[in-house]
Amino acid sequence: MLRALRKKTKPIIWVVAASFIGGFVYIVSSRGCVKRSYVPIAKIEGEEIAPYEFNRVYDAFYTIYGDKVKEGELKEMVLDELIKERLLLREAKIMGVTVNNHDIIDEVKKTYFVNKKGEFDSHAYNEYLEKAPASRKRALEKGVRNSLIINRVISLIRDSVKITDEDVKSYYLINYQTGHVSHILIDPNRLKPQDIPKEIVERYYNDHKDMFKEPEKVRVRHILISSKENPEEEARKKALRLLKMVKKGEDFVKLAEEYSDCPSKKRGGDLGFFTHGQMAKEFEDVAFSLKKGEVSDLVKTRFGYHIIKFIERREERVIPFKEAEGKVRKVIMETKEEKDSVAEKIAKGLLKRIKQGERFEEIAAKYSHGKSREFGGDLGIIPRRYTLPDFDRENLKNLKGEITKYGYRVDEDFAKAAFSLKEGEVSDVIKTQFGYHIIKLKERILPEEEKFQKMREDIIFSARWEKQNRIYNEWYDNLRDKAKIEIGKGF
Repeated sequence: MLRALRKKTKPIIWVVAASFIGGFVYIVSSRGCVKRSYVPIAKIEGEEIAPYEFNRVYDAFYTIYGDKVKEGELKEMVLDELIKERLLLREAKIMGVTVNNHDIIDEVKKTYFVNKKGEFDSHAYNEYLEKAPASRKRALEKGVRNSLIINRVISLIRDSVKITDEDVKSYYLINYQTGHVSHILIDPNRLKPQDIPKEIVERYYNDHKDMFKEPEKVRVRHILISSKENPEEEARKKALRLLKMVKKGEDFVKLAEEYSDCPSKKRGGDLGFFTHGQMAKEFEDVAFSLKKGEVSDLVKTRFGYHIIKFIERREERVIPFKEAEGKVRKVIMETKEEKDSVAEKIAKGLLKRIKQGERFEEIAAKYSHGKSREFGGDLGIIPRRYTLPDFDRENLKNLKGEITKYGYRVDEDFAKAAFSLKEGEVSDVIKTQFGYHIIKLKERILPEEEKFQKMREDIIFSARWEKQNRIYNEWYDNLRDKAKIEIGKGF
C-alpha cells in the first residue's frame, strides 16, 4: 500500500513534501493522530520515528490532503514520507552531501519570510530573530537543512541521467501516437435493477437468504369503539353489544363497516398482515393467540375497545425467490461493491459473446453506457497521451465522463490498455474510474517526423524529465528495498 501511494505521487511533489516536512512541520501543533505514549511508529536502520514527530507531519499533510484521502491512507502517506526522509538523509551522509549556513539562512528567508508580493520581509525576519525562542529557531533551521540536503540528493540522482536521441524518438512515438478506438462501457452507477442478469440475482439471493427471512405474520379484522370519541363506559357498553351480535352470527364485515371507529372500516375491518411489534401489545397478544375464524372477547388498548376476528396466519419463512426478486435487485443496487461486481460480470459476459462471434458494434449499441453507443462504441481518433498542435480536441470534450474526466486527457489506464493492443484486437475487461471497458483498437496512427522536428526542444525536455523520474524512482525503490525498516505494532 505504501509503495502504491508513493507511485501515485509525482517526484516534483516529493521534493516539495520533503521541504514541507523539513521546515514548517517543526513549528506546528499536533492533532494527536497517534497516541502520545512513547512507542516508536517505526525504525529505519535502527533510527526511530517518534509519535510526536509523526503527529506533526500528519497535521501538515492533513491541511493539504485531509478532505481528499481516507485517514488510513493519509497515515500511510505520512509514514512513507518520513521513511523517505530518513533514508535520503542517511544516503546523503554516504554521498558526502552537505549544505552551509549561508544556504540555510537564505532558504529560511525566501521560504518563510516573504510578503504578499513575494518579496523578502526584513521586518518579519528581524522580529523572528529577536523574539522567537531558540528551540524554535533550531528546529526550523534543522528542518530547512534536511530539506536542502534531500533536494540535493534527489537532484544528483536526476541530473546524472543522460538522454539519447533514441530515448527522445521513442518517447515521441509512444506518447504522441493516436489511434482509432472503439469501446463498450459498463458503468456501475448507470445500472438499473432490471439490467442485472437473473443468474446474478439468484446467486445473491441464495448467498444471502437470511436477508430475506420474513417473521411470523397474522391477518385479522377488527371493530374498534374508540374511548377517545366516546365516553369510556359508553364505549365499553357499545363494544359489548357489538360482540354479542358477532357471537350470534351477524356479518362481521358489515358490522365493522357500520360501527368501527378505525379507518380500516372501509375494508370491513381488515388490517392485513402484521408482525410482532407493529400493534399495541394488548392487541397483538390476543391476535397471535387466536385460531382461524375465532373471535376474541373485548380487548382494551389506549385506543379503546376492540373485537378481533382471526383470518390467516403466515408462519416464519424465507420469502420465495419469485416474491423477493425485486427486493434483491434493489439491495444489489444499493451497495457499491455489489454494483461494481455486477458491472464487471456483465462486461465479462459481453466479452464472451464477442469472442463467440457476435459483432462488437452491435453489442456496444445495445449495452454500452457511453455516449459512443450511438456509433456502435466508436470513439473516433484519440491520443495515447499528448496531442500535437493540429489535433482536433473537440472530440475529447464529447468523451467527458466516458474515457476522459475533464474533456482533454484520456484516462491513463484506458490509454495504456488501448494502445497495447494490435490493430483489430479486442482487450480483456479493463477497469477505470468510469467503469468497466471492453476496448477495440481499429487503427494505430504514429506521429509524423515533420511534426517531431517542429517540437523537438519541447519533446527533448519532456523525455528527459520522464526518464529522470523513472530512474530516480527505481533508485529510491532499490534503496528502500535494501533498508531495514520495522513498522511499529498497531500502526
